[in-house]
Amino acid sequence: MLADDALHVTLTIRNLSDRRMPFGFGHHPYFPRTASTFVHARVDVMWHGTPDPLPLYVGPHPAVDALNSPQGMAVDRVDLDNHFTGWGRETTVAWPDEGRAVTLRVDALFDFTVIYAPKAFLRCCAWSRSAMSRTGYIHLDVPHVQKGDGVLAPGEAASASFSLTPQSN
Repeated sequence: MLADDALHVTLTIRNLSDRRMPFGFGHHPYFPRTASTFVHARVDVMWHGTPDPLPLYVGPHPAVDALNSPQGMAVDRVDLDNHFTGWGRETTVAWPDEGRAVTLRVDALFDFTVIYAPKAFLRCCAWSRSAMSRTGYIHLDVPHVQKGDGVLAPGEAASASFSLTPQSN
């Protein structure tokens, strides 16, 4: 829905089975990647992984400091495909040389943000998820808050909303 100068989206999932069902959901908005694209988000730690990419461990990384800085992380200087936890549920992608930005705001349930910005990719993606989306994450022996892993009982539903708000100056 378009309202209040923003795109508002609600995702809903319902378990129609007679058994418990694991779930995770998110969205993947892609943005232009230029020499002056910056991403700002409050995050605590990053999931490090293998090139496959399989999750290995959660911990500090220079990208965490860059994302948390007032100007944000310069996307053209990174090569990332990583999940971040301890996220403040708001991410801004900005193009200061063009005087524009877009801010993603999400409900609870979207506990993770992902930055997808491989060096050779002409776009960047900054999205939110309710759980990690890496193969094997369910089997990681870490606290729920670090990996997410929703389960719906038969007939149960879950919903979460997000908005994308453009800004210009």
